[in-house]
Amino acid sequence: MANRNKIPILVISYLFPPRGGVGVQRIAKFVKYLPENGFKPIVLTVQKPAGSVPEDKALLDEISPDVEIIRTKSYEPYHIYRVMGGRRAQDDPSFRGELVDKGTKKGILSKLYFEYQRRYLIPDPKIGWFKPAIKASNEIFAKHSPRLILSTSPEATAHVVAMKLHEKYKIPWLADFRDPWVSGYYSLNRPPNAAKKEMNMEKKVLSDADAVTVVMRSYIDDFKNNHPGLDLDKIHIIPNGFDEDDYSNLTPRKFDKFTIAHTGSIYHQRSPGPLFKAIAEFIKKRPDARDKFSLLLVGRIDTKFLKTAEELGISDIIQTESFSTHDVALSTQLGADALLILSEGMMTAKIYEYLRAKKPVIAIAPAGELNAQISLWGIGRGFAPDKISEIADFIDELYDGWLNNRELIMPDFKQVNLDNFERSSQSKQLADILHSMLPDSVI
Repeated sequence: MANRNKIPILVISYLFPPRGGVGVQRIAKFVKYLPENGFKPIVLTVQKPAGSVPEDKALLDEISPDVEIIRTKSYEPYHIYRVMGGRRAQDDPSFRGELVDKGTKKGILSKLYFEYQRRYLIPDPKIGWFKPAIKASNEIFAKHSPRLILSTSPEATAHVVAMKLHEKYKIPWLADFRDPWVSGYYSLNRPPNAAKKEMNMEKKVLSDADAVTVVMRSYIDDFKNNHPGLDLDKIHIIPNGFDEDDYSNLTPRKFDKFTIAHTGSIYHQRSPGPLFKAIAEFIKKRPDARDKFSLLLVGRIDTKFLKTAEELGISDIIQTESFSTHDVALSTQLGADALLILSEGMMTAKIYEYLRAKKPVIAIAPAGELNAQISLWGIGRGFAPDKISEIADFIDELYDGWLNNRELIMPDFKQVNLDNFERSSQSKQLADILHSMLPDSVI
């Protein structure tokens, strides 16, 4: 379809390449594939924020040069925190964990920064992006006349921007939720008045949006409980996934030991403590495995966890690597012997890449949708964090299979239809929803 015949759609996302990390994958892939489905995305995002994760420019290279990307400033209290002498990066795993765990105990500036966030910055600390985003959006409407709006969170400020534009321009709007909002795992423990304001804001977003997409069914249950009377028929599940294009020139990483790998940040809410204890128990039972076993953690990690490993006497078998580009993460997943998920219960985005890697998965998370899905897929085992001995036994089972050259993947996995989780297929599903929102005169 010629570019001039495609339907212009304004895509609003605080997180977008070249920023790296898992948070940009979903929206970047939607923008990559929407042109194949009749849409012309115009992306509104921010200039690289201070204290954010490193860049992964390869993600931006995947997007057509025909896609216009408008980057604006964002006025955030984090900037003031840094000017006043604060040194901690806003994406640092330890800082992030502390801020959602009833604040931080480290430094007066960090405490003040947290208190200001939870009391006044609604829906999130990125609300300083609102005015620059609205100004840029008005210019986008004057130039491109978008027929639809697609906003994605986190950060929820993107939805607040979209809601304002939806009210002004009277065009259809789809709100996409990669993570929960008010009922999320990273809520800021707000005081009652602020919590009520945020809850009402979420309700208005969900009520005003013409369609809503989520990555897990449990999000719908949360919305239903928080907002009785909400039209649930307009909420659609499009899970996260993987992009087959990412694997076309990829070589699996080589390891000379039995290697369990985790790719991604590790912080307070995703503690590896239970795994460390299970590994210590496994090594005690199989001391001969110490020289043949490795746990590889690729990504940013709260250093306090490494002290736990040291206390358990397993530091020598744990390897850490800092932030990696997406292709390095995928190569690691393909080469490892088993893959690790640490989750609060969410269907983390990496589980679908793990699925594509066709390696056994060890998931440590509360009972819920993630563990149930892993069992259904037959790709591994999910464990509650207190099941230390069971985790150790599963590690032993996998290690023994590796030692004796047995296939490690579960037999039931062969029944999984990977096409359901391929990004191009999911983008078509999104496009179908978007087309259904348009009046016949536009289609």
